[in-house]
Amino acid sequence: MASDRHHAGSIDARLAHATDLHQAGRFDEAVRGYEAVLECQPGHPEALHRMGLIAHQLGDFSAAVSLIEAAISIDHTDAPRHSNLGLALSALGHDARAVDCHDRAIVIDPSFAAAWYNRGLAWCALSLAGNRRQAQLQALLSFDRTLALDPGHRRARYQQGLARLFLGQQDEAVESFDRVLASDPEHAGASWNKSTCLLARGDLEAGWSLYGARWMAGASASVPLTERRPPWRFEASSSASPGRQLIWAEQGVGDHIFFGTLLPEWQARVPSLLVQCDRRLLPLFRRSQPDIAWRASDTPIDPGEYDTHLPLADLARLLRPSWSDFPERPRPWLMPDPQRVQSIRAALRGSGGPLIGIAWRSTCPRTGQARSIELARLAATLGDAIAASGGRLVSLQYGASEAELAAARRVTGVEVLACESVDPYADLDGLAALIGACDQIVSIDNSTVHLAGALGARVAVLLPQVADWRWFTDRSDSPWYAQVTLHRQLVDGEWAPVLHAVAQALVDGPNIRSDE
Repeated sequence: MASDRHHAGSIDARLAHATDLHQAGRFDEAVRGYEAVLECQPGHPEALHRMGLIAHQLGDFSAAVSLIEAAISIDHTDAPRHSNLGLALSALGHDARAVDCHDRAIVIDPSFAAAWYNRGLAWCALSLAGNRRQAQLQALLSFDRTLALDPGHRRARYQQGLARLFLGQQDEAVESFDRVLASDPEHAGASWNKSTCLLARGDLEAGWSLYGARWMAGASASVPLTERRPPWRFEASSSASPGRQLIWAEQGVGDHIFFGTLLPEWQARVPSLLVQCDRRLLPLFRRSQPDIAWRASDTPIDPGEYDTHLPLADLARLLRPSWSDFPERPRPWLMPDPQRVQSIRAALRGSGGPLIGIAWRSTCPRTGQARSIELARLAATLGDAIAASGGRLVSLQYGASEAELAAARRVTGVEVLACESVDPYADLDGLAALIGACDQIVSIDNSTVHLAGALGARVAVLLPQVADWRWFTDRSDSPWYAQVTLHRQLVDGEWAPVLHAVAQALVDGPNIRSDE
């Protein structure tokens, strides 16, 4: 008996020593310590578990799964082992299995706040793969439970806000972000996401004031301009001329077009304006706004060419601080090549019916699936609506392939034309001409919508129930573009009523242009 107690004490001492090394970050020594425990007691579950934790910390997630599974097979009554196995599985992209692990941990210990939090993260990851609303509801439930057990869990409070935001609960999301900011005023993610909530519900002044947090939050796909000249601070410079000003590009092509709607107005105030944009937009932008000096965003600019600079999106805070600052009817600010428009229209018109340009897919990793719709479904509904008028559907979709268009035709019997002379991804000036050749545009929320809106085209936008902040909430029109009509899902994922409304509008129109 004494020798057994001594043996057990020796194992406990070795495990404690290895754990100290582990916590000190001395992983190699800690692993040797855990291996020494296993030499004394093969199959020691906690030694296996902790070796799995080290493997996870070193990025060897497969080894982590194997080791922690081995520990659980010996003793499945320890809640942290199940939750840590879930974390390793999530690192490998196996989030559904991870949820099961966290659920087992919670069954063992319902008060285990970390397991609830980890469960929420796994459900957030699953929301990107499908059933977005259901997954986010499960995530929100998990974070709510985490906070009930641990009210000071700041990360759970932030994730609660994100889940509420994704579910369209803007007011509740703002409450979550405010509570995060009360304890951490410098939390950039909370500030940034709060700004999008405020903008979505129309609180422009407050929303724009926080929009600068996009840089610290990593929410912009761009890198801010850094050089010895400071950016122009319009709050401190309201009475000072910005002189020769550089407006530098940020975010993606859709944002260059969307925030670019403000450039003609700003150029009237700042005559010497140098503006960066995506290289693919240069021909279109130079034709449309010849008084602005345009440069490709991937080309370095000599600081000697300007006196002050400003990121493109900051123009919104300057020019649209309130609803009264929007024009009663926005003007198109882009102009396609008229000869190319005529040529494309002549090639596509065929029997003379209306041309309906369509786009159906977004590649945005976070929200693209919720925005997108199957081509066959869109083509079938719209094709039926325009059949009597002899209308034709035209693909505006970047990345669309001949195989995809052919497959939709086999399923529906409806042909979606591709314009062979235009690559909608690489040739944005050509895409503008293709849009200009159409009588009506029907598109999900992607950059094509912003291009069509800026051209002054008639656009029906298909929006998910929880739409991007740029479209605000409870509106069927857009203050940014004159001829845009918004068709919103009333139930998450339910496109049928949306498509029915758009189809009915096509039956009632569009009128064919008499420009031939």
